[in-house]
Formats: sequence, C-alpha cells, structure tokens
Amino acid sequence: GCGFAALDMSLHPVLEYHSGSKPVIDFDRFICTLWEQSELFRYKLDDVTIRILPGKYGFVLQRNPKRLTHRRIPHEMNLLQQPFNPEVFNFNKIDSKEVLFNVRRHTDGKVEDHRVIINVSPINYGHCLLIPHPQPFT
Repeated sequence: GCGFAALDMSLHPVLEYHSGSKPVIDFDRFICTLWEQSELFRYKLDDVTIRILPGKYGFVLQRNPKRLTHRRIPHEMNLLQQPFNPEVFNFNKIDSKEVLFNVRRHTDGKVEDHRVIINVSPINYGHCLLIPHPQPFT
C-alpha cells in the first residue's frame, strides 16, 4: 500500500489527477497559499539576498544566513546506498502539520498517492518537497 490509510485525509487537501486531464487550478498559487499558512518554519526568509551571475548560464547565488544557523544539523552520509537508520531524520518523522496536501494520481487503472510537505528550513519562498508513495505516520 501507499501508506495513506493512517493519515486523516480530511486534515489535508487531496488533489486528484487523472492521466490526460488538464489542470483546473493555479498550482503555484495553490502551493504558496498553503505554504504561507504554515507556522512550522524554523526561521523567516527576511534576510535573503539573491544575485544572478553574469555569463552564459546565469547561475543564481543566494545568501540565507538563517538556514546555516537555524536548520537541523544534517547527519553524515558516507555511502550512496546507506543503510536505513530510524534514529536519524527520515520522512516518517515529519509532523503531520508539515503536510500541505496530498496528490492522488489515477493512471491505467492504478491509483498512486503522494504527499507534498513544507521544508521547515526553506531555501526560498514556497520551498516544498514531494514525497512519492509515503509510509504511514507513526
């Protein structure tokens, strides 16, 4: 199963998507409206500076000092296929309040459930994460 049975779907909007259908919402506005309602961020994005570098590719530089000082300390990754450690951060540990909405995709007679969550330590406005086939909240 996709794990949504343990999640009270009434607490989070569900976007239904049928293969081949056209979107009926302004997706960016939908995400940002829900994102702005969250109160779980570790910091505000009030001291971010952005600069676009000249040149062929127009790379973007961003200075976000609060991300360095206020985010969760990442655990060390030594291998590309590191064994699962339930003691360190993983997406089963997120608070259900971090969920913005769920996406239910219907295609070829199959139903796939996915979850969209805020990044509590955002890089930029609207920063969220797509979690395909999430496990139940524990």
